[in-house]
Amino acid sequence: MQEEKRCHFISTILNELILPPIFQLDMQLEKAFPYKSCGTTYSLLPEAGKGYYWVYGYSDQFAVVVYNMSFKKTITSVYEHPAFYSIGSYDNTTARLVSCQMNTSARTLLGYSRPKEIWKEVLYKGYTGKGVSISLLEPYARKMAGFFDISIQELAQRCFCLDGTARIPEADIILKQLESYTPTERYAHHYYESKLVELLTVLCQQYESAPLFLPKKVLPKNEAENLSRVTDYINAHYTAPVDLDVLSSTAYMGRTKLSLAFKQMYGITITQYVRQLRVEHAKSLLKNKELSLGEIAAQVGYQTQGSFTDLFKEATGLTPREYRHLFY
Repeated sequence: MQEEKRCHFISTILNELILPPIFQLDMQLEKAFPYKSCGTTYSLLPEAGKGYYWVYGYSDQFAVVVYNMSFKKTITSVYEHPAFYSIGSYDNTTARLVSCQMNTSARTLLGYSRPKEIWKEVLYKGYTGKGVSISLLEPYARKMAGFFDISIQELAQRCFCLDGTARIPEADIILKQLESYTPTERYAHHYYESKLVELLTVLCQQYESAPLFLPKKVLPKNEAENLSRVTDYINAHYTAPVDLDVLSSTAYMGRTKLSLAFKQMYGITITQYVRQLRVEHAKSLLKNKELSLGEIAAQVGYQTQGSFTDLFKEATGLTPREYRHLFY
């Protein structure tokens, strides 16, 4: 009896969210060469193109999708889907299709939500798409919001409003694991749900410690203006050693009051603010493979490559060398 209930729930998310477009894209069930032993693999009919579309759907909760397809002809699909939330890593072509975003990196991180609606999708002849994503039906997304003790609106803001410009290595690593690891059917639900929780945790934490901070506490107008001058000064001089005396003079505050007010307004310390600015600058410099790690360390304000490496890894979970290898 329990097994019958589980099968019914599995068909819920597949039938409502995943299968409608598949049935209109000239795809067939792939039995000979499945992408993974768990879940279900579909392949394009030869006359339509080539490639696979793999999905693992659990209950009325979430679905993991991995696909790599190219089309020989233009195919249009029109279908109604329920409200859902999704996070994924896509190639540039698919990212533009999903959200009209363009990114220069090999993979683009997108998070978005859609209401219940009629959706029309046109995949033109020659289209090639590749990606991995995990999608949640709205009731399960609300359950996840409760798990983090926040509202669904707050969860959406933290995790499902990613426009492709953010670089979050920890999230990319989790999505790569979703793409490559193959759990057994018995443990697939537990594995994918644990990765979903891990992914949402990373995105929530990233949101709370992002370089572009929203004020955490309303301070008197004159103090807020003084702190704004401090951040302007730091933004222009963060590659140099931090001089609290200079910042105190800029803010017309003593060192102790400045440190306290800065933390109250921005939610982090001055040192943390400077470090994150340096890390973001370093990420952009790592694109230039002609620059050595020592040169990058010096340009962002560190005297030694070792201290730069330690702080970069603390902030991103990767060493600068690993980050460059993974993304560039």
